[in-house]
Amino acid sequence: MKTVVLYATKSGAAEICANKLAQEIEDCTAVNINEQQADVRSYERVILGSGIRMGRVYGPMKKFMKQELEALLDKPVWLYFCGIDTKGFLETVQRNVPEGLCQAAKAIVLMGGKPPFKPSEEEAPPWLDEDAFEGFVSSVQSG
Repeated sequence: MKTVVLYATKSGAAEICANKLAQEIEDCTAVNINEQQADVRSYERVILGSGIRMGRVYGPMKKFMKQELEALLDKPVWLYFCGIDTKGFLETVQRNVPEGLCQAAKAIVLMGGKPPFKPSEEEAPPWLDEDAFEGFVSSVQSG
């Protein structure tokens, strides 16, 4: 199935996850929504990824979800986030993601996070929650 990972990032964590997901999932492309446009309608499955900082999903992703909500609700969608605040994660998602999208999402996962403004690691970053990542991949692969 043709899959797209659409992501927004500041510290690079969401991009690292997007690229890793694109390697693990067959026929999958990673697209930074700040650099490219992607037509959600041209994909069978959609994965959305964003960093979360100070209780907020990054603005470009929040705007994208709102603008593309109708098209997103017409597809199987998975959501992942990168951040270091695990305590308020679900509340943050509920405040920042359109309600219908939260309800429709096949999975909503926190992949872990790294402190901002640090150089990004390419392979096996120490901040990545490998169990969350592997479970997320399995969820996407099983449909």
